[in-house]
Amino acid sequence: MKAAAVAQNLLIWGCGLIIPSPVRLEWTEQWTSEAWYVRHANACSGAAWQFCLGAVPDAVAIRRAHPDEVSTLIRSPWACLAFLSLFAIFAFLGAVLFPETRTVLASSMSLRFVNLFLHDWMGTGGGQSDVLEQQVLVLKLTFMNACVITLISSTKDRLMVHSSNLRSWKSLTFFIAKLLAGGALVYFLAFAAAEALNNFAVQLGISVAGFILLLRWSFVDQEKRCPICLQRVCSPVQFGRPSCPLLSVNVREYICPLGHCVLQMQESPLVEDPVPHWQHMGIVDNIRG
Repeated sequence: MKAAAVAQNLLIWGCGLIIPSPVRLEWTEQWTSEAWYVRHANACSGAAWQFCLGAVPDAVAIRRAHPDEVSTLIRSPWACLAFLSLFAIFAFLGAVLFPETRTVLASSMSLRFVNLFLHDWMGTGGGQSDVLEQQVLVLKLTFMNACVITLISSTKDRLMVHSSNLRSWKSLTFFIAKLLAGGALVYFLAFAAAEALNNFAVQLGISVAGFILLLRWSFVDQEKRCPICLQRVCSPVQFGRPSCPLLSVNVREYICPLGHCVLQMQESPLVEDPVPHWQHMGIVDNIRG
């Protein structure tokens, strides 16, 4: 009973991580107190789990209602990488409970994994298929599908924005680090789900879909980070009249927490894919990025 209560509270606290910081503490306390009442009012533990699982859609709904509230967990670049790495470690610890995961990890330490990866990528691989070859296939299909779908679904202006956001070595290094940490999280979650359901197609589907979402989120997150300090911009201010898109300029401005730049995003129903504009504080020149 105590172990189930701890797991349920961890679920609620985990959902609270995506809640905006001004209401996170109140939301978490309310859900944990109500979960305590449900556990003591019902002898069946299934009722408590059913109630605690309701915290997931509630947290997602609150986040959607406050899209401009940036969580402090990902505001700074170091906090963002630490957040992704922490969840990747949890996913890894869950995946190593299965013997197939330990087999793949032990095999990946040898040159056989590198040879399989190179031969499979060049189309010269052969021989009997095993677990290690399946993981090489997952990595190849995940990378190729994510890149192709992202290129197809992005407009020319959006691709230019993506490339301009990665011009500096600092931005490019941070972007690659996000992909590595998030990719490890997606991979180990997919591996654990496939081993639990004993279905390789589950791992392949979760890996491809998860990495596509990770790649799109990484680009969107990069757009709203200061090009100087990589902090997420905050404090949105609306200018213009949204009801008059033809007679006024509708712009939403965000500011860097350290005061380096201002991000201007045009908000108009006539513009499907607005291009962000960066303006340095105290400098007239604009940086289109």
